[in-house]
Amino acid sequence: MVEPARGVILTLDDARRVCDTFLTMQRQLGATGARIALPVTRLFEEINAATQGDPRADVGLLDGVFDTPEHEIREHTIGTDAAAVVLGITASAVRDLARRGTLPGRQVSGRWVFARYDVEAERARRRHHR
Repeated sequence: MVEPARGVILTLDDARRVCDTFLTMQRQLGATGARIALPVTRLFEEINAATQGDPRADVGLLDGVFDTPEHEIREHTIGTDAAAVVLGITASAVRDLARRGTLPGRQVSGRWVFARYDVEAERARRRHHR
């Protein structure tokens, strides 16, 4: 059985938001004399280079940083209610799984969003463990 590649896909807007957040943290920490850990700084540099179209950006590391049309992202993500239907549980139980880290997801404006693949993988895992 072929295992799908696992990773994170960022839209160009999300990658820029990550960079803006890093710069804000850097300014705030700099005021206290603290510094951000080197691995985090290197990740920022890679993401920032990719958002600027820098040909030196490590594309192998940053395959997921690209400008994906929003409608394509929506096709591969589902909300709490849809995840509940797929899993055969309540929306509240889905949110609980997400909070515990059992079901990978992220909150967008207070609402949980899940990769369709992750929800289907959780459904398969649950069926296998019955």
